[in-house]
Amino acid sequence: MKRKERIIIDPKILAGKAIIKDTSISVDIILELLVNRTTYEQILEKYPQLEQEDILSAIEYSMEQLKLNPPELTTKGFYYTLEDEKIKEYMKLTTEEKLKWLEEINEFTEMVLNEKEKQFRNKLPAAEI
Repeated sequence: MKRKERIIIDPKILAGKAIIKDTSISVDIILELLVNRTTYEQILEKYPQLEQEDILSAIEYSMEQLKLNPPELTTKGFYYTLEDEKIKEYMKLTTEEKLKWLEEINEFTEMVLNEKEKQFRNKLPAAEI
């Protein structure tokens, strides 16, 4: 099965979230596990119905979605729309937890950006654009 065929969106399943075909495991659950440094092996152990290709498909799907719907660049940096619950969760974090979260986001962003986007991002702090 091709990677693109492994991810489906069905409005009747998980309110239309992207999921791994023939499961109710959403792409965002897999990404959350990966961001929390869960290994492929640990994910496959926790969800034995998955295959390594499913994890790779979730990553590939997410990268495509970022390219299709990139975050808006504003004068204050990148703008993301967050749900109220997520904002409340974030506000409860300690400063150390917030810094760790930001580091993880930066690591993930570095993985998904192409070379041109990385060059642009590196110029932002120095206002060289």
